[in-house]
Amino acid sequence: MTSETGIGAAVKRKEDARFITGAGHYTDDINQPGQLYAVFVRSMYPRAGKNARLM
Repeated sequence: MTSETGIGAAVKRKEDARFITGAGHYTDDINQPGQLYAVFVRSMYPRAGKNARLM
């Protein structure tokens, strides 16, 4: 037996239609003047120091 409200109740989601139709906005879609970017690079070698470089 499930209740109409509370924990475990089915909730109609409002945002689904936007994403299914392709009208959703994601953080990747944001473009601002002077926007900065970041890149994270992980080492292939565990515990490698920051001075250990592969050439």
